[in-house]
Amino acid sequence: MSKFKPKLVRDKIPEIIQSKGKSCLYHIADKDEYLIRLKEKLHEEATELTQQPCLEEAADVIAVFVTLLEACDLDLADVVLHAVTKENERGAFVEKIILDAVDE
Repeated sequence: MSKFKPKLVRDKIPEIIQSKGKSCLYHIADKDEYLIRLKEKLHEEATELTQQPCLEEAADVIAVFVTLLEACDLDLADVVLHAVTKENERGAFVEKIILDAVDE
């Protein structure tokens, strides 16, 4: 086996690896490790999206984000509603406003 840092992968990845005649080791995470690995994966996918904005990377971010919400017992519909409420109250990010300083 090659040196490999354990990471969360999509459910069918071990099967895909094995179908190509390769072997792999994997385990099923407990809840604590799962949350840690989901957060790592979200950072990984968000970094990839910022480096190469494209449909595939955006889809990966959404997939991990939704899974993380579910793992944290948060409902996507509730999150979207809250986001809309915040946007209505505080605005969005479309006007490209950069806050440089605040006079205390």
